[in-house]
Amino acid sequence: MFKKSFVFAALTLITLFVFTLSAVSITNADGTETPTPGGTPTASVTPTIPNQIKVEGVVTSITGTIMTVAGQQIETAAATIERGVAVGREVDVYLIPVTGGAWFALRVELDDDEDDLNEAEIEGIVQAYDGRYVTIGGRVFDTQGARFDDDTVIVVGAYLEVKLVSGTGGVWTVREVERDDDEVGFFDDDDDSGDDDSGDDDSGDDDSSDDDSGGDDSGDDDSGDDDSGDDDSGDDDSGDD
Repeated sequence: MFKKSFVFAALTLITLFVFTLSAVSITNADGTETPTPGGTPTASVTPTIPNQIKVEGVVTSITGTIMTVAGQQIETAAATIERGVAVGREVDVYLIPVTGGAWFALRVELDDDEDDLNEAEIEGIVQAYDGRYVTIGGRVFDTQGARFDDDTVIVVGAYLEVKLVSGTGGVWTVREVERDDDEVGFFDDDDDSGDDDSGDDDSGDDDSSDDDSGGDDSGDDDSGDDDSGDDDSGDDDSGDD
């Protein structure tokens, strides 16, 4: 429950942050823009939660709250960032996109697993595909020349792992595409952790010795106190009679 509350809280912060950064306006027929009275928010900042995205790669730059990973600029103002994240470090970025192509991170974690620093991976749900260009989180990737793992077929709604490689001039190109629908909704993995099915529920606390312990069938009921020498003792047949 805490994880879910965190996600919703983060979404709220992200939305408020976008409102602050963006000057909402209306485009007139002559091409000029007129600010919306009172800064009324538009649907362009509505988070598309089903299109959760994960980016794995090396941080190539950090400018203010904008972090660049695998050639992708990501807003981190509302994110929880693990200590030690810096340029040159490999990270996992868990984020959500908003319409218009902006990516907002929920959390950034270190991932120093010694992968090739010139490689990266983006995981997310396919929004569009025309046989060459695939759209994930509002951003378009060119799959021409890429290898499709295990006869992967790209369809809208499928969960893809797009593996990138950095080329000349730092340009990232798609090297491999793999479909992995088992990973859909990776943010929910925290909710199915050991916290729910841990030993707390099926532990020894329920079937422990506390229920069938010596407290119920102990010697307290059939102990020597009932049939003790106090009843059948020499006090009844004593020499007093």
